Amino acid sequence: ESLLTLDSYKRVLMGMEALVRSEPDNIPALAMLADLYASDHQWSYGVLNNGLEKSLNMAMQAVNLDPACQVAHLAMSINYYLRHDLSLFEASAEKAISLNPCNFGTLSTLASWYAFFQKWDKSLELMKKSLAVNPNLPGWCWSTLALYYYVHGDYENAYVEAKKIMMPGCLWDGMFRVISSAKLGLKEEMASGRQDLLKIYPDFETNGPTIVAHNICNKEYIDIICQGLAEGGIVFKKR
Repeated sequence: ESLLTLDSYKRVLMGMEALVRSEPDNIPALAMLADLYASDHQWSYGVLNNGLEKSLNMAMQAVNLDPACQVAHLAMSINYYLRHDLSLFEASAEKAISLNPCNFGTLSTLASWYAFFQKWDKSLELMKKSLAVNPNLPGWCWSTLALYYYVHGDYENAYVEAKKIMMPGCLWDGMFRVISSAKLGLKEEMASGRQDLLKIYPDFETNGPTIVAHNICNKEYIDIICQGLAEGGIVFKKR
């Protein structure tokens, strides 16, 4: 879900809604639609009204229909993450992991959310397990390690991990390239990351703090990243 552009998000959303209408008891489809509804809030697409509420209701429906559906519990976990509810998030996350501890996508996704809760021991444990299952992780997975190094002041390794993302249509790619290259004085890379961010979020200089806050539940990390973006030439305008 984290890799969709706005246009592709709309297409996938319409297709999944159509599938659920035709197959209302299709549990994986219900769970994936719940995830898509949450994505509208997470990535600030602005397509839906009450996307989070729709997401939670549909995720609960999927879990109730099949308590053994990993995707459904993952959809529950993102809802609790986006609501900043650590205890309920952890319960859903651990249930999702227990249902298939070798699903690298689930492990990497949860590693990211644990990181934003500053639960680094758990986050890095899940990243290690994910890498053991699949050493060639999708690009977005490396954002967890980029964040880890950045908030711990290791900007060179943060930049190395940011360069592995290689998904210019994803917030994490441009954002981590901007903030890490700014610390290292890499002006061309900083400008490239800034350009990629503005392609996917043309209003980023106005709504950037909101977009970042929708993804990150930790105020300390929000402040650190917004400061890094400012150092990278993205000056947030007063609304």
